[in-house]
Amino acid sequence: MNSLNPRKHVCLIFEGTYPYVTGGVAVWAHELIAGSPQFDFSIVALTDRPRTAEDYKFILPPNVREVVTVNLTRPQGQPRLIRRFQKKKDIQRVAEAFGAAFDGLRRNDFAPLRELVLRVEEADMDENNLLDNAIFWNVISKLYASLGTDDSFARFFWVWETMARSAVRLIRTPVPEADVYHCAATGYAGLVGCLAKARHNKPLVLSEHGLYLQERQMEVAFHEVLQGGQRKAVETFFEWISRWTYREADQVTSLADFIRQHQVELGAEPSKAVIIPNGIDIARFANAPRREHGGFRVGLVGRVAPVKDIKLLIQVAAELAPAIPDLAVAIIGPVEDPIYERECRDLVTSLGLDAVVKFEGLKEASACYTDLDLMVICSLKEVQPLTVLEAMAAGVPMVATRSGGIPEMLSGIGQVVPPRDLAHLTRTIRRVHSDGELRAKMIEAGRERVKRYELSQTLARFNELYSGVTREAPWVA
Repeated sequence: MNSLNPRKHVCLIFEGTYPYVTGGVAVWAHELIAGSPQFDFSIVALTDRPRTAEDYKFILPPNVREVVTVNLTRPQGQPRLIRRFQKKKDIQRVAEAFGAAFDGLRRNDFAPLRELVLRVEEADMDENNLLDNAIFWNVISKLYASLGTDDSFARFFWVWETMARSAVRLIRTPVPEADVYHCAATGYAGLVGCLAKARHNKPLVLSEHGLYLQERQMEVAFHEVLQGGQRKAVETFFEWISRWTYREADQVTSLADFIRQHQVELGAEPSKAVIIPNGIDIARFANAPRREHGGFRVGLVGRVAPVKDIKLLIQVAAELAPAIPDLAVAIIGPVEDPIYERECRDLVTSLGLDAVVKFEGLKEASACYTDLDLMVICSLKEVQPLTVLEAMAAGVPMVATRSGGIPEMLSGIGQVVPPRDLAHLTRTIRRVHSDGELRAKMIEAGRERVKRYELSQTLARFNELYSGVTREAPWVA
């Protein structure tokens, strides 16, 4: 090791993904770690249930020092009465910081949050002591009045208390000391990143594959339980955290310009917001041997979840089957939503497609494409899916719905259709199937386009980024 450039330590912070869940962010994280052996990594994994090492979905690379797992929904036992005088001195200090932080947030001033973090850390109390007291009740009462909501105060308080309990738990969770903190979203992961920066005075990097705040807002809008003021409470809480994360981050990365624009609008410094596209090991997919197969095989590679709109492809298969007798449709990927999977399987059976549509589950990435004649993406929401890059490298033509960065990725090399448009998608797939020359051109153009997305280039960009935020020469082993 070069003594002038000692081995550096990066702490990666995730919510609901690596190393416990598969998907685009998890793959990105794993490849970043495995492809950067000159760095040591610690992982802070925020989960929605108890998790252990037996639940890992990846074999951790040897340069992972530790994994700190925090269950955000840990049961709290019996409800406690509101306390008015317990540990009055500590409560008073935290109360003053709580009040100042809430007042500051309403003015878009995030400086008092640092003071709140320090006060909570210093206080000799657990989260029950901090939140089950009259002072916290009074703070939320003032917020309720300022928002002018018509929802019941009790429900409004319950939502805030639930979110604040998770936040306080994170404040009181030890985070590994590192040279750089790198969170893969705003939200609770961003909160941990901001707390770590405040605590250790080290740089913070934020990388977003989508927009956490926008995704939360969509979830709240369609939530069956949250109503009125409760929705406003959740939206306000996560907007505050997101804005704080954008302001605190020394560097903010995104996959596409439309995401970067949103980040800047929410407070990211334009000079610190950069685009680093996803990357893949092109040779891994380009060199995978093709498997012989009969018929015309269409594949959807992705999680079995509503956002992927797999039901649309099943309906398309019903339209295409009479015209393409040798049609085969493969749904390749893990089940994220078992209820949705059951609905999809029931739809297949009801349409008489059991011999046509098969659910093939999770496969090794390069094996997903070796016998596909066409890949279809039906998603309602995407940003820059790795599956598009992988299919390009594997020489598989694509038809995809217009979402996020897909039109830019497939411009001139693939067919893009509106989401949820059964007739348009059916018509486009039929045209690609019948035109072998068109498929050949799509394959050639895809293999040329994917050269922009070589994994080594992505890793080099993050190497430069880490070096830049620490104001040091590039790190070397």
